[in-house]
Amino acid sequence: MPWADQYPKAWIVPLRGWIGDFMNWLIREFDLGLFTFRELTRAFAWLLGLPFDVANWALWEGIEVSDEARIPPLSWIAHHRFLPP
Repeated sequence: MPWADQYPKAWIVPLRGWIGDFMNWLIREFDLGLFTFRELTRAFAWLLGLPFDVANWALWEGIEVSDEARIPPLSWIAHHRFLPP
């Protein structure tokens, strides 16, 4: 049955093109009034990255409490706990 081995071209739905065109429209032309789709996705990316930035800040830079007092970076805890003596 060689006819069962080939998928009819008329049945192929061009989803890749439709989705690509839709994404291009979203990026280039979609406007919500106050902001665009691109600005919206960049705001979401910033919100998702915020906890990682805070963790990086606490682990590597430390916390400045006042001009005289500063909490050292937390990386010394990981260094002390996970490295052999």
